[in-house]
Amino acid sequence: MLLDSLNSFTHIAATGVDEQAITGDAASTNIIDLGAADNTALGRELYLHVRVGTAFNTLTSLTIELETAATVALLGSAPVVIASSTILLAALTADTEVLVVRVPPNTQRYVALNFDVNGTNPTTGTIQAFLSPSLQDTFAVS
Repeated sequence: MLLDSLNSFTHIAATGVDEQAITGDAASTNIIDLGAADNTALGRELYLHVRVGTAFNTLTSLTIELETAATVALLGSAPVVIASSTILLAALTADTEVLVVRVPPNTQRYVALNFDVNGTNPTTGTIQAFLSPSLQDTFAVS
């Protein structure tokens, strides 16, 4: 699967790193502009992929939310259209895909992720999250 940095919630352009360190409750590094209100206008379904890069420590669990809004300014208080189940620390191991879900068709133009840490804030742990028009159940990590 080819990844496009414009469809990545966690790509850091200045460094070229595709993973975001999660050390407490946080919003994704990037907001994605779908270019249209309702991703079905793009002519295809979209899937949210979330994988762990570096294993997490110390937290109890992590919850991931996809929020959507008509304008960037509304993100942060926008409706959540996808919320993961509680992902326990034992599942947050290196190079593990923890969430793959279809983005609903009622998604507005702008989308962002929220990472909700439960328990003690971790000192290690990274996430790679992106949108893709296809499902992929394995990753080659280089």
